[in-house]
Amino acid sequence: MEYQEEKQRRIQTMLPFQISRAHLSGHSPYIMHDMPIHPGYEIEEALIESDTSVIYQQAENRMHAQKALMLHLLQK
Repeated sequence: MEYQEEKQRRIQTMLPFQISRAHLSGHSPYIMHDMPIHPGYEIEEALIESDTSVIYQQAENRMHAQKALMLHLLQK
């Protein structure tokens, strides 16, 4: 019960800072996120799949960088 109250308090505190179409007010910037995404909380779900979203490309690039780092560390 205490956890649910704290969760609701945090959601209400942070919801005004959510990235949404209303907050973008007609602008169309590239949408980036460092993952994991919690749709509906920090970013509006429709923006995740929008034309200006580069979230999945960003995650893929990070995966390749992580693989290269692991390969480098394992070769020592």
